Amino acid sequence: MSDRSWIKVGNDPHRFEYGRENPNPSGPSIIDQLAYVEEEKHSSYFHWETYTDHEKGAAPSREEAQALALDALGEE
Repeated sequence: MSDRSWIKVGNDPHRFEYGRENPNPSGPSIIDQLAYVEEEKHSSYFHWETYTDHEKGAAPSREEAQALALDALGEE
């Protein structure tokens, strides 16, 4: 499971999901999603959440999610 990473998702430039890229082109772009982080609408704050149907504790910490999102945004 070490191949999971933060992956840019969809049209929103500030939305990232933590999971694995799907090698199957006919499936969803990423699989095994554990968490996501995105900028809140009408705000400069970020919203971070885990997917509840995965094992608790499998997602990165809130601090890790926020730091990685800020790093990714700094590269834009």
